[in-house]
Amino acid sequence: MERQRRPLGEILVDLGRITPAQVEAALAHQREHAGYFGDALVALGCVTRDELNWTLADQYDLAFVQLRPENIDLATAALVPAEWARAHLVLPILRAGDTVVAAIADPRSVERLDDVRRFTGAAVVEASLASPENLRALIEAVHGVGSAPVHLARMVAEALDAGARAMGVSTRPGRTVGWYRTDRTVSRHLEAEWAAELEAMVSPLPPLSHSPVYGVRSWPAILTAPGGSWRVECHALGRGDAVEWSADLEAKIPATVAVAGMPDALLDTVRAAVEAGGATIQVHSCERVGHPQAVSDETLEATFPTLPLALGGAEIRSIHLSDRPVAVAQGLLYVLVRGSLSEALRGLRSFSLQAVTLDVDTLSPDDLRAAREVAPVVAFRSRSHDDAGLAPDFSLCLRTDGGGLAWS
Repeated sequence: MERQRRPLGEILVDLGRITPAQVEAALAHQREHAGYFGDALVALGCVTRDELNWTLADQYDLAFVQLRPENIDLATAALVPAEWARAHLVLPILRAGDTVVAAIADPRSVERLDDVRRFTGAAVVEASLASPENLRALIEAVHGVGSAPVHLARMVAEALDAGARAMGVSTRPGRTVGWYRTDRTVSRHLEAEWAAELEAMVSPLPPLSHSPVYGVRSWPAILTAPGGSWRVECHALGRGDAVEWSADLEAKIPATVAVAGMPDALLDTVRAAVEAGGATIQVHSCERVGHPQAVSDETLEATFPTLPLALGGAEIRSIHLSDRPVAVAQGLLYVLVRGSLSEALRGLRSFSLQAVTLDVDTLSPDDLRAAREVAPVVAFRSRSHDDAGLAPDFSLCLRTDGGGLAWS
C-alpha cells in the first residue's frame, strides 16, 4: 500500500525552513496565480529551487540527482524520442540489466514510467528526481544542439552495439553531426578529429568533399571497428566544407582464423622453398570442386591474407593485394589495387618482402612474374578461375573443419 505523503508545507515547517505564515502566503499566491504550491514558495522567496527539489524528493521517497551528460548512459537515454522527453521532462539515465532508472522533473510524472518501459524495453523502470534545468540540459546533450562532442569511434561502437542498420556523418561550417539508425535515428555532435577517425575505419574512402555537383557517389567498402569488420555500402554527397556521408551495414565479416591441421612436412617444404629462393602457392576453396565442406568465399577472403603467417611464422614480412576492399587482421599490410596489378607490384619491389598474397579477379603470367620480383613466396587466388599459363609449385584447397580451416 502506498504510504501517505505529508504535505510539502508541513515538511518545510518541521525542517524550520518556512513558517506557518509563509505557508498561508504561498497558498494565497497559488490561488491567485495558479500553478504548484512549491513554485509559489520559490516565487515568494521562501525557499530556493534546490531546497524545493530536495524536499519534493523526500516527500515522494525519491533520490534527487544532479547529473552531467558524461555521467549518464547515452545509448539508453537516446531510446526515447526527443520531442517526448522535452514535453514531459523525463529521461532514462541508467540501465542495469532489465532495470532502467529514469530522471523526472515532476514527481507526478511517475505515470510516464510506463512509456519509458515501452521505449527502452526494460522490465522495471525506477524513478529519480532531477531539476527541470538539469533535465533540459541532459535532453539537449542527448538529442540536440549543445550536446558534448564525442569521438566518431565512440559513436560507431555505440551504433554497432545498438544493432544499427546505417550510420553517417553530416558536416556544415562550424558543426559536424554523426548519426545512426536503428528503429529511430540517434544524433551525436562529433569531435574535430572525425575525418581522420573515419579514414582509419573505412577502406576505401575517397575524398568526401569532391562529390559531383549533382548526384550521389556510392561504393562498397569495409568498416573496421573494435569487435570486427563489416561490409558496407557507402554514399557521399558534398562540396567543400558541406558533406554528407552514410554507410548501410550489410554483413559482418567472419573473424580471421588461421589454417588448421597443416602438417609439419608441408610447413617444412614451404619454409625450405622460402630459403631456396621462392615458391608459388595457388589457393582456392573446395567449393570449386564441389567439396561438401567447402569454405565460404567470405571466410576464405578473410583468412587468405594470414596464410604466410600460418605457413612461415610471425617473422615472415608479407603484404596482401586485392582489387576489392577487404578486411585484414591488425598488423598486416594491405594494398587496394585500383589499376594495373603489375604496376602496383612493381612499386613494392624495394621493400624486400618475404611473402605476398594476391586475391584478384584475374591473374596473368606477367602479374605472377611481377609478384615474384616483390617476394620469394607468392600465394594467389584468381576468382575468375582462368588459370591458363599459371604454374604454381603447390595448390592448397581449403575446407571447413570444426569451425576452423583445413587443407587438402
